Amino acid sequence: AGDRWNLETATLIYGEKGGTTIFEPIFRVSRLYTNGQRLSAKLGFDTMTGASATGAMPSTRPQTYTTPSGNQQTTPAGKIPTRGFHDSRFSTDLAWEAPVGHLVKTNLGGHVSAETDYQSFGVNGTVSVELFQRLTTVSLGAGLNHDTVDPVGGTPQALGTGREDKGTHPKRVIDGMVGITRVLTRRWLVGLNVGA
Repeated sequence: AGDRWNLETATLIYGEKGGTTIFEPIFRVSRLYTNGQRLSAKLGFDTMTGASATGAMPSTRPQTYTTPSGNQQTTPAGKIPTRGFHDSRFSTDLAWEAPVGHLVKTNLGGHVSAETDYQSFGVNGTVSVELFQRLTTVSLGAGLNHDTVDPVGGTPQALGTGREDKGTHPKRVIDGMVGITRVLTRRWLVGLNVGA
C-alpha cells in the first residue's frame, strides 16, 4: 500500500441573543508514509464578538468601570453593565512522527498562534522507548514557548499617574517531561508523568 492521506474538519458555532457569538473552524490533515512516519498539520481560526455582562447590577446612576486593558467605560443609568468585544485568533500546529528501529519513536512539533493582543510561538520534541516486550514505555520530552503580550490600549502602570506602557511584554517558558507507562492487562494500564 502507498502513502495515505487523512483530512478531518470540525466547526463550532455558538451564539447568544444580545451576547457572545463564536465561530471556530478547525482543519487537520495528516499523511502516513509506508515507512511508518507521519506528518500532520492543524489549522484553526476562531472569532468572538458580542457583549459580556461585567457582573455589576443596574443602577439609577451611570456606572464607570475599568476594562482589563486599563480603559474606562461608562454604562448609562438603568442598563445592565456589559463590555463589548471583538477578537480573532489564528493558529497552526505541525507534527512529525518517525520511528527509529522497532522500539524507539520520535516526535517533533511546533505551533504558531496570533490574536489581537497575544502571540505565541513554540517547539517541542519527545522520544519514546518500548521495553520488556513492549509492555513498558519510557518517554522523555521538552518544549520551548515564546509568547508576547500587547494589551489593547497599553498596560497601566501600578501606582502611576495614569500613563500607560505601550510596549509588548515577552514571556519565555522552557519545560520538560519524563514519563513511564506500563501495560497491566488487555484493559488496564498505569502511567506516571513528571514535568518541570
